[in-house]
Amino acid sequence: YRDTTPIAMLINDYGAFAVPKDSPYQTINDVMEALKKDPKSVKIGGASSPGSMDHIQFLQVAKAAGVGNLRELPYIAFQEGSLAALMGGHIDLLSTGMAETVGPMEAGDIRVLAITAPQRVEEGPLAQIPTVMEAGIDTAFINWRGIFGPPEMPDHAVKYLEDSLAQMVKTDGWDEVCTKNGWTKAFMGSADFKAFMEKTNTEYKDILTEIGLFKGE
Repeated sequence: YRDTTPIAMLINDYGAFAVPKDSPYQTINDVMEALKKDPKSVKIGGASSPGSMDHIQFLQVAKAAGVGNLRELPYIAFQEGSLAALMGGHIDLLSTGMAETVGPMEAGDIRVLAITAPQRVEEGPLAQIPTVMEAGIDTAFINWRGIFGPPEMPDHAVKYLEDSLAQMVKTDGWDEVCTKNGWTKAFMGSADFKAFMEKTNTEYKDILTEIGLFKGE
């Protein structure tokens, strides 16, 4: 992110953990108990690379649930096709964003075991899904989403886009999109967004160090 120009944060999304419709795992605790017995027993997949969001959010929840040997947990990164891999039985659990699970969940193709929000989504199809906190796992994971420009973007261009997005998030259309996807509105301007990312970057170091992916800055 330091090689880009942060323009605005728009929403807080949260992680979701999904399994195939015929999976033997009925709850997120079933998954965690299996991993405690054998850390290689559950094949976990995600759309992001190792050490990125889909991977980190699962590790954070597993650690909070008391799973040891985080380095041994098998994580398979997909550039595309992660949902197809889940529905085809090629992985046992998909770690992803909540919005990505809505369509296949409503179609009955997958089951979502839990989300990483601090409390349940209030409206929309995801309102039925419990949080990991409800399962007794004391953690939450925020997957923030925002808009970035290229490096050295002119100040006037940043301001124009920042102001335009500040107006966009006040519209009824934006409210509808956020409700459908279970997003929490969290607008943040350019300067605050950059400061937020500096803080978040520091927080991720511990878990990346534990699994051997943090190489220093």
